[in-house]
Amino acid sequence: MTKNFITIFAAVALVAASAVADAQRMEVRVRGSQGGGMMRMGGMAGSKAFLLAREDVQKDLKLTEDQKTKLETVREESMAAIQARMEEMRGEGGGGGGGRGGDFSKIREEMEKMGKESEKNALAVLTKDQQTRLDQIQLQLAGPRMLR
Repeated sequence: MTKNFITIFAAVALVAASAVADAQRMEVRVRGSQGGGMMRMGGMAGSKAFLLAREDVQKDLKLTEDQKTKLETVREESMAAIQARMEEMRGEGGGGGGGRGGDFSKIREEMEKMGKESEKNALAVLTKDQQTRLDQIQLQLAGPRMLR
């Protein structure tokens, strides 16, 4: 019984350590390739699409109710597409926590592509002045990380 417990504990610790190391390596690779942005599944935490979901940013940009509604639709459609793709990958045994293995670089590329598409659709809702202000907000929030 004790031997089984130790074996199980060691396996869990090994899997946890491996997951942490993989996450750190992924963040370093993404930071290096994206100029300091932080990658999260389906997009960057400092992305414009992410910022547009923030109430304080919406207020600063003086978004109309119509724009807010359109942005919410873009967000919902993007999340549905990401969720559908994650379900497909689960069925293929490559991500979303369902199966083991999978080509994580391919998954990351797909999620980046979907994130860029979502951002493009969200930016289409804004006026030119709002897009300019959003660029400024993104720079302000990123701070020195943008200089890397």
